Amino acid sequence: MTDNTITQSPDDFDWFKNNGIYMPMINDTGRNIAYKAAIERVAPGSVMCDIGTGTGLLSILAAKAGAKKVYSIEMDPGRAKFARDMISKLGITNIQVINKNFLRCNRLDIPDDIDYFISETIGNPIFNENIVDLSKHAKQWGGTFIPGKIEVTAEIYKNHPILPLVYAESEAFEFQPDVYIDETFEKTINDSFQEKHPADSTLYRFNMINNLFQQLPGFEMNDIDLKFNCEYKHEPFVVDLNDPDIDVNEIKFEITHNEKVSDLPRYCMNGDFAIVLKWQAHMIDDIYMRVEDTIWGSPAKTILNRTRDKTKNVAIWYDHGFQNWRLTY
Repeated sequence: MTDNTITQSPDDFDWFKNNGIYMPMINDTGRNIAYKAAIERVAPGSVMCDIGTGTGLLSILAAKAGAKKVYSIEMDPGRAKFARDMISKLGITNIQVINKNFLRCNRLDIPDDIDYFISETIGNPIFNENIVDLSKHAKQWGGTFIPGKIEVTAEIYKNHPILPLVYAESEAFEFQPDVYIDETFEKTINDSFQEKHPADSTLYRFNMINNLFQQLPGFEMNDIDLKFNCEYKHEPFVVDLNDPDIDVNEIKFEITHNEKVSDLPRYCMNGDFAIVLKWQAHMIDDIYMRVEDTIWGSPAKTILNRTRDKTKNVAIWYDHGFQNWRLTY
């Protein structure tokens, strides 16, 4: 009997860590276009630092765009080794890979002042990969953090059968980033991935479809029910990652409601509704990245009418310790 079990050493790049998200992530066209545009805008002659380098993709883009020096920070040993080997294979000499948690880095690790930091440490709950803490720690080296700002908007939708359908699928058999990086880089990524993982094991899927079937019986499926419109949009909350006084515990929205004045739509008086958090990253200058253009999701919370105190405001805020959004209503 043939043993098809895939074994890996601690120094291997684990493509299936975190539910196999890595290949879909580096294939993310919207993300790649936005970061490449921002890097090419600022890289020439700059000293840069890539926080959470992974395969080395952003660091390599920075070096190819003319950066004077790139510090490439990666805390995972397997990913750091992969990035170091990749950079060596490409013959790039101005990238230094540091296998360390950036929050523990100091001036001994990175002796130079930094002109620009780049980091794609944005998760589905937006701030759960500690991008705020990373940007604050970066202040000791000076420079500008990219993305510069993250703008979050709270939108209200009527309860709808599509809301519980959180379904992402990517047949990630190969690296296809949709932006040109380097032929050797792309071939090395594919060789590494396909050597360790046969094609029939490379489907990334995150599926909460059971929630859909739990809710469908309660809906009348007619044209009115199937309309999916934003009923209310709160003013954006702007998180400035270059502000030295930024406080992750102050990221919150409050939607007022009382007998005289209400920001909530009339139907929210009697029915369930959902608050969806849409965001966009202001990279630099006129370069933006919208959540709709990436594989990231938008956090959503359902307000159940039967448990809601209709005399109180609805508040939603980011809980840094919990690394997710919380509600009171």
